[in-house]
Amino acid sequence: MPVLIDAHVHVHPMFSMHGLLDHALENFTSAGHYLNKRLKTKVPEPADFVLILTETSNISVFKKLLKRCGADDCVLSSNDPSSENHWTISPAEGGKALVATRREMEIIYLLPGKQYTSSENLELLSIAEVVNISDKQNTLLECAGQVWAAGGIPVVPWGVGKWTGQRREIITAYLTEPADFPKVIGDNGNRPFFWALPEFTHLNTAERPLKLSGSDPLPLRAHVKRAGSFGSCLQNSTVAPSLPAQSIKSMLLEDSAITPYGTPAGLFRFLHDQFLINIRKRFPVFFPPTVP
Repeated sequence: MPVLIDAHVHVHPMFSMHGLLDHALENFTSAGHYLNKRLKTKVPEPADFVLILTETSNISVFKKLLKRCGADDCVLSSNDPSSENHWTISPAEGGKALVATRREMEIIYLLPGKQYTSSENLELLSIAEVVNISDKQNTLLECAGQVWAAGGIPVVPWGVGKWTGQRREIITAYLTEPADFPKVIGDNGNRPFFWALPEFTHLNTAERPLKLSGSDPLPLRAHVKRAGSFGSCLQNSTVAPSLPAQSIKSMLLEDSAITPYGTPAGLFRFLHDQFLINIRKRFPVFFPPTVP
């Protein structure tokens, strides 16, 4: 059974969590159909779907959902009065994961994660574990070491202008520095098709090269539709329902056939999003911070 993982998901304050799950399911399902067609699968295989919530220091949606559920389930209601369109959130593995279920058979696994900023002003993601690390106080290598020691998988994600100039040299040094943790690079759906990943993403500096992909939704209302649209596929894996976090972490580190899925941004969308992000920074009053 294939597993589709969006390893870089931000749930911004203007997003509806219910809406994000709806769009993620639609995107995951479309990706699964495409992969079955590409692989010429005679009998379409079902797939497991995973969102990793790489949250910033001032956002903790995963924690809030976990607290809301307690030891039981909680329901995320939609604008549709029909209860079959509601999502039920259940804690799993002692709170290390959440399971979102709709209509009993539609399931998305949610794992916690965190995004940090190193002292070199580079981003680092922690996959499947939230670690308390102060932003801009530790080098990239130090941050990654702390994430790994706490049980997370450290990932250096691509960002606009983040892998150029002096910072590119810092990442190259990071990738070639001996360490007891895997060196993982993150691609994301905001990278335009004409902006190729740097060559250092192909350096074989660990036991095997590892690249994870994620949608990386921006703080723009339309990006609530992005979750699940860009990610990584593990073709011969499955998520253990009783131990989702443990099984997902294991497959990411052990599976030798991780392939990306999804299409990078087109020129218009890239320029449009960058324009809106810059306007938002300059005139935040026109961008309400919460869902109306």
